[in-house]
Amino acid sequence: MYFKKDYSESCDTDTTAAILGSILGGSVTVAGIPEDLRKSIYLFPYSMKYFEDLGKVLGNKNKRSSDIQIKEPFWGLSLCRNLIFIPVIVLYVIRRILPPY
Repeated sequence: MYFKKDYSESCDTDTTAAILGSILGGSVTVAGIPEDLRKSIYLFPYSMKYFEDLGKVLGNKNKRSSDIQIKEPFWGLSLCRNLIFIPVIVLYVIRRILPPY
């Protein structure tokens, strides 16, 4: 189904891309993602191993969650990362509020 207004200037393209990426990623699995793209995924302090283990836990509904252990990174690393990003986000919001819109 296609409506002319669906792709107007007010379309939320980043959300649409995230949803489509999730659907395609779930269907092709890790093997379908090129190696160079997998190497570029980085979300400090989490690693690709963490995401792979998380996927195994979520994918194994028949097993008890205690059978598979996920090593969480030290919480202080996430706190440091978030404290660095707070000023960036605040400045971005302030800039968006100020004219010209």
